[in-house]
Amino acid sequence: MINYKTILLKVKDMEADKVQSFEIAQGSEGNINGVYLNRNLISRVDVIKRESSGMLPESVFIKLYSGNFELGTIVSTEDYVLQLNEDDLSPKFYIREAKSYDYRNLEK
Repeated sequence: MINYKTILLKVKDMEADKVQSFEIAQGSEGNINGVYLNRNLISRVDVIKRESSGMLPESVFIKLYSGNFELGTIVSTEDYVLQLNEDDLSPKFYIREAKSYDYRNLEK
């Protein structure tokens, strides 16, 4: 059985301007909102909440890195889930919008 570490990124509960960093295991395959990524492409994910401004509502920024090179950023007003499986044989990670079952699973 594969055990995933699941992190629910709830926008309303996050502290503004505080960076949360997550290291991605070497050799990991990834999936971001249904888009599959090759092994070893992402090495770190930084998450930061920004308060609303004149142009954007309160949002979460999910920054994707390969080494120190920023590959891209997901910007969303919705809650997100980061799932990490650091199994030695087949490490994987998933980043996706939170679903209703994610909140139920946290209550157990």
